Amino acid sequence: MAVESAGRNVLIPEDFAGMVHAGHTKTDAEYAFMDEMGISWTLTTFYWGSIERRQGEWDFSGTDAFVDAAKAHGKKIIGVLAYDVRWIHPEGETKRYITQEQLPHFLEFVEKTVSRYKGRVDAWQIWNEPNYRVFWKGSLDDYLAMAKAGSELIRATDPDAKLLMGGFNLLGYGKYLYGLFTSGAMQYGGEASFHPYYLNPNGSARVYDALIRRLAKNGYDGKVWITEVGYPTGGWYPTRVAEKKYGAYIVKTMTLLAVRGVRVACWYQLFDPPRDRRKKRNSEDYFGLAYPDFEKKQGAEAYPACVKNIVGKAYNPANPISAALPKSVESYCFEGDDGLRTLILWKRHSGTKTVTLPLAGSEHKVFDSKTGLSSTFEPSQPVEISAFPLIITWKE
Repeated sequence: MAVESAGRNVLIPEDFAGMVHAGHTKTDAEYAFMDEMGISWTLTTFYWGSIERRQGEWDFSGTDAFVDAAKAHGKKIIGVLAYDVRWIHPEGETKRYITQEQLPHFLEFVEKTVSRYKGRVDAWQIWNEPNYRVFWKGSLDDYLAMAKAGSELIRATDPDAKLLMGGFNLLGYGKYLYGLFTSGAMQYGGEASFHPYYLNPNGSARVYDALIRRLAKNGYDGKVWITEVGYPTGGWYPTRVAEKKYGAYIVKTMTLLAVRGVRVACWYQLFDPPRDRRKKRNSEDYFGLAYPDFEKKQGAEAYPACVKNIVGKAYNPANPISAALPKSVESYCFEGDDGLRTLILWKRHSGTKTVTLPLAGSEHKVFDSKTGLSSTFEPSQPVEISAFPLIITWKE
């Protein structure tokens, strides 16, 4: 599909790959698994309701342990500051909104939390999917007041931390995005964050492209962070994908976002619950790459095979290899300064296409996202291209 960054090289950051809900066991084994998967960032929510259960009584023990473990293992942290506390509402129940009258209480939580982890939490995002009634039940004006005041406070408290704005999914986010600009919330140097969940990777890329067009209309040309993207392998969500196709969806999604210049892409999520605790209809139980015992799902090996072979390299849309391939083959070439190359390719439609790749160099390897197998091959050997991506690496 067309790439809006076509015509220019795109450098894929070394720390491009992030993961939602990773590192919560705080164990060496989990962090070793994250290293194996090529994960640089972990995203977690700093729950106000857990940190200040009673007004004025602060308990950072849980977040301290999480931050200590992540930093000890060399991971960068995206912290989401979110959700209300029972004691600010007359009924004594969480409501998932904060009025402008209640806002000073939330800002105290923001200031204390950001101050405590200054220089250790690398990026902050205010709230999660506020355009979705599950997570924000208040008014648009109240959300924008929170976003503006919270952003100003974060920037004043920790000027070096990244400030992520939005965290929207695609459900009617336009007025929320527009409001971030008209309210002045974006004036504090925030970078856009988004969740391009869709039925398939091409759809996710189109949703992302639509976001870029909306941002451009508001005069924004900065970086975009994908703070959630993924597909469940079960449950009722229409975005679910059969496990046999999971690897293909992973490679296509991460590739299509990388070549578009996404700053960080956080996959949702690292683990499913244990198999015997998953509810058949609950898709939230099926987003993981693996299970808590570290057994990977079918296709999950495609995640490290993709991200480890594109980070630190430049996507070159004008490379001669792609130009020599049939138009029915979608291909993306990544070039490293060290002479290492990666070619990711798949067939656009059903069926297969056999091609001979014009590859020079040595040490050619191919990873098949369908079977999970990797092998060496000779570049003169014909290669069968299907809807399941191949990841080919070599040294120029």
